Amino acid sequence: MLDVSPATRRRADLSGLIWRALGWPARVMEARRTLAQLGRMSDRELSDIGLLRADLADCTALPLDDDPSERLARARATRAWFGRSHRDLAA
Repeated sequence: MLDVSPATRRRADLSGLIWRALGWPARVMEARRTLAQLGRMSDRELSDIGLLRADLADCTALPLDDDPSERLARARATRAWFGRSHRDLAA
């Protein structure tokens, strides 16, 4: 069994924190770039992937450190779930 001292764990935690902080701007830029690409899609294309233009507008109000992909995936999943149950009731 590998015994890791508390000092070694603190250094590893600090190192991970530094790497996350250094990578933050790149992650934000990539998320915003993806959001811009989605914004250039037509309403039909967005509908094909289960999104609405309003979903994109909601994401523009997020703080910079929030990942818009999580909110978009949640909106899509919610819409798919409600759409499926609605169709089942109509059948």
